[in-house]
Amino acid sequence: MKSRILLAVLVIFALVLPALAQGIDGKWEAKQTTQRGEVVTTFEFKNAGGKVTGTMTRAGGQATELKNGKFEGAKLTFEVSQAGRGGGDPVTITYTGTVSGDSIKFTTAGGRGPQEIEAKRVK
Repeated sequence: MKSRILLAVLVIFALVLPALAQGIDGKWEAKQTTQRGEVVTTFEFKNAGGKVTGTMTRAGGQATELKNGKFEGAKLTFEVSQAGRGGGDPVTITYTGTVSGDSIKFTTAGGRGPQEIEAKRVK
């Protein structure tokens, strides 16, 4: 009986530890093809106990600070505020992503509507 419990615990650790080990700290890039050509967005993440800080820089522009960043399990969420079209009111865009190894698949909400973006870790 004890050996079965021990085996079950070992199996759980074997499955959970890789997920816990995947970190998001560092630089990530997402490339998107638009009507104007390829656009590169760079993310810099720092995770401290599930609270994520960092920046997002789009196409060589100015870095935008991440807000309300959270990382739990493999789920990453944060918000960025960007100037509205024509200098209008700022628009908040929410990023919700799933981390898998050296890839994060994001879905965005806000702005121009939902988009799917994949970011790769920069090594």
